[in-house]
Amino acid sequence: MAGTKEGGEKAAETNKERHGEDFYEKIGSQGGAQSQGGGRSSGSAAAEKGEAGSRKKDEGSSGSQQGGGNAGSGRGGRSEEQK
Repeated sequence: MAGTKEGGEKAAETNKERHGEDFYEKIGSQGGAQSQGGGRSSGSAAAEKGEAGSRKKDEGSSGSQQGGGNAGSGRGGRSEEQK
């Protein structure tokens, strides 16, 4: 029954019986109280500059990347033998 809707409902019922009807409210408030307010868009210096996650190419670059991609490198995907 693990991983099923029925199992989840039964687990929720058991948790409420053991720990009180407000069990999920309590654990939710504990997580919220521990939050540091972080995350991807939390106002870091790099994010404020617009640099977070930026992968701009250098000017004058030929457009090719060294070591990038999987073509011919033997990494990733399936070989012709495996298809």
